[in-house]
Amino acid sequence: MKNPLIVCRSLSRCCGDSSKRVCTSFVAALFTVLMLAFTGFTEELPQREFKAYALDRDTHSADISPDEKLVVTQITRVDPSNDPSGTKVVELAQLWDFRHTNLVAEVQLSEVIVSKGRFAIDPSLPRFARFTADGQLVAIYLDYFIYVLSSSDLRPIRRIPINGPPGAIHSYESKKTGIHSFVSKSNLSIFELSPVGHKVAVVWTGGYDVSIQVELYDLDSGKQLSQWNTRDRGLGVLPPSALAWMPNGEQFVLAVPNENTCASPGREADLFAVDPMLGTIQMKMRSGLLVDDIAVTRDGRVWAVDGSCVGVFTNHKPKMRVFDIHTGKRLKELAGRGSGVRHAVAASRNGDLVAAYTGKIKVDFDWSDMVSYYVPRDETFSVWNATKYELIAISNNLARPRQERLRPVFQQTLRISSNGNFVLYGNTVYDIRNDSEKN
Repeated sequence: MKNPLIVCRSLSRCCGDSSKRVCTSFVAALFTVLMLAFTGFTEELPQREFKAYALDRDTHSADISPDEKLVVTQITRVDPSNDPSGTKVVELAQLWDFRHTNLVAEVQLSEVIVSKGRFAIDPSLPRFARFTADGQLVAIYLDYFIYVLSSSDLRPIRRIPINGPPGAIHSYESKKTGIHSFVSKSNLSIFELSPVGHKVAVVWTGGYDVSIQVELYDLDSGKQLSQWNTRDRGLGVLPPSALAWMPNGEQFVLAVPNENTCASPGREADLFAVDPMLGTIQMKMRSGLLVDDIAVTRDGRVWAVDGSCVGVFTNHKPKMRVFDIHTGKRLKELAGRGSGVRHAVAASRNGDLVAAYTGKIKVDFDWSDMVSYYVPRDETFSVWNATKYELIAISNNLARPRQERLRPVFQQTLRISSNGNFVLYGNTVYDIRNDSEKN
């Protein structure tokens, strides 16, 4: 195909300047259409600047209380120690009246002394802070323990040790010092509390047989209720990417990608409704995505978002897909902004609203490794009316784009409050109510 500008120049030589102006306008319009088709149409709904309540900038994990009055956070504080060669690292849980920036309570979870020069905070260490659905307890996961605290003052109630699958033993040989062995421990990747009672489901990956293990714990007694392996139950071979409880607390939905990241979605099922105690499959569906996160509304609809790689010409505008867990039928597809809906989704417990990550991205190419990657251009979330599938709000740009080849948001950093009045994104709470509803 000839370059349209060359065609324009040829036409102008034959027909004069008027034809050149017409052709140039046509080319400009054509390029505009092509760019819109490639990047996605600009949203008609204007972005909104929500009232924001900032949490501690070093917050690792946070959650909004069911009554929407408090936020619990897990943070790390680095203090000087009596030993001049060491640094004190203190892990804390804090309870905040976030709208008035008032620290309600604080409790120390652990304390260690690390040598100076070492990283005091391990960013890869999984941490979760959650309220129970009735608002009575706070559960925090940190370093192979579940800390159960009172939600009113963070008074410690119990500490539950959880170890996951046995660690994998590896060895390597050094010419100077001989054979060395080390243990690769399993990692907790998912931590989700039931909407009924005080139970928590956790998912482990890694360990001795690279197993993928699901465990269920009772926070009131500290006892393990069940333990099973996803592969033994026919739930695929890859690690689950997300878990969401059904409103009745008798099932949860596991998202298990059927292909590795950057591959095309496979034909096998990847969304499973599962009995938490036995791990038996009660319904399975194929999303057609490489699902990164899911949410479940109280009527049994599953909202799934994509997490696959963004290619130079592929996967630029994935849509959020909605399924009926009872029939397995796909109900709806919802478009996002120019870069689609991806990585994180959350539903309010009352079932009215769904929020998802809709930040725009810029695709780049690493010529040395011959791979494409993307960099966030902005970071936004969007909110839908869950009943009408109507887009009702888009946030303004929430953060400076990060010049790194990482996912712009992790599942645990996007949450929506029980009644849908607030969205927690990273270390900030946003008031998403209409101005007329605000006090």
